[in-house]
Amino acid sequence: MNIEEKELSSGAFLISLSGRLDILGTDQISLKLSGMTAAPRQAIIINMQDVTYVASIGIRTLILAIKSVHNRSAKMCFLDCNEEIYSTLCLAGLDQFASFFANQQEAESFVLT
Repeated sequence: MNIEEKELSSGAFLISLSGRLDILGTDQISLKLSGMTAAPRQAIIINMQDVTYVASIGIRTLILAIKSVHNRSAKMCFLDCNEEIYSTLCLAGLDQFASFFANQQEAESFVLT
């Protein structure tokens, strides 16, 4: 599992994940993801385009990141999930408290408002 961060010209932060979000992948990125979603960052987009698998432990990691961001009144969303990953996250209920976008411009607009 790989994780990369980039500050966009809009001021939002784009965090790109790639690989399998299973027990090994989660171990590799959970600490970095916690730091990347911490204050003072207020607008965070998680790019899921290159995520190939999400296990329950990976879902837990994403939920913890969402809770951390929401607890400090910041905004976070998910970008470009493939159909299988999106379905898995929806089955876990993430669509009830997180937003998903296929377009980066829409994601940026959401997190910046």
